[in-house]
Amino acid sequence: MHASIKELHTNDSFTDFYLLKNYIKQAKKNGDPYFRVELADNSGTCSGISWENPDQFDVSQKCIGSIVKVKGVMNDYNGVPQMRIFNIRQAREDDFNLFDTSDIVTTAPIDTNEYQQALEKMIDEIADDDYRLVSQTIYSEIKEEFLNIPAGKTVHHSFRCGLLMHTVNMMKLSLMTAELYHEIINKDLLVAATFLHDIAKIQEFTLSELDLVSDYSAEGQLLGHLYMGATKVKEVCERLNVNEHKKLMLEHLILSHHGEPDKGAVVTPKCAEAEVLHIIDLLDSRLEIYAEEYEGLEVGQFSLKKNWALDHKIYRNK
Repeated sequence: MHASIKELHTNDSFTDFYLLKNYIKQAKKNGDPYFRVELADNSGTCSGISWENPDQFDVSQKCIGSIVKVKGVMNDYNGVPQMRIFNIRQAREDDFNLFDTSDIVTTAPIDTNEYQQALEKMIDEIADDDYRLVSQTIYSEIKEEFLNIPAGKTVHHSFRCGLLMHTVNMMKLSLMTAELYHEIINKDLLVAATFLHDIAKIQEFTLSELDLVSDYSAEGQLLGHLYMGATKVKEVCERLNVNEHKKLMLEHLILSHHGEPDKGAVVTPKCAEAEVLHIIDLLDSRLEIYAEEYEGLEVGQFSLKKNWALDHKIYRNK
């Protein structure tokens, strides 16, 4: 039976399989190497540390996004659970009959078929012929990857089918916002750009065999998904003879959806639709961060440490 992270208590020893979400090799004060990891299963995540020489173990940063076998004991470090690791290696092919992958690898908490149908319906119902055709064309080219990959490496929706969940949630918010502010928002532009805003994460990520993010690709690090996404949209618009203004607006919404340059935006939002796209992207990503933190908290309880993405502790009110 799998020793889930949530069920491990201080001083519990364990030997089991977990997802390696992060791996960092560091040096002690005397210069000797050691390493830290972040391990996960479908019950939560936990940091781990080993004071042994990392080179003796069959695990490295290249294994991020893979399942590993870990022997250790659960410790308490300043009130925060931390695994002390004695042995760790990457899972082998003959290990996979020893555990249920669904106990370890988290998939988006949605009905994926229902979300796929909702996505395709919202794309097909874009009234503007150009915005609809661009969206349908790109969707047909990326469908298989788009439906399965995470939306992030660690920050939000970092599970299988996370990009599908994130995008559909945002498209629903786009439709609601466009309905409420119909006098100033072009609904078709906003919905199309919302679908397209993260399409280049397919190129930005390097995926493990489990469809989880193991690293960022060279293109992802050197160009980023905003630039690559806008470039893809530009190429498809030109192929389909979409007029210059519509092409320009789609590019602008994609390039500005992170809001500010220090957050990765190429330009700041300059129109109502771009402002809305930035805000709903921030809203959905942040609420997912709260949802994931809430899983380990009781009502009325604060998180033990700051959430690094939000830079503050989280309080569960519901």
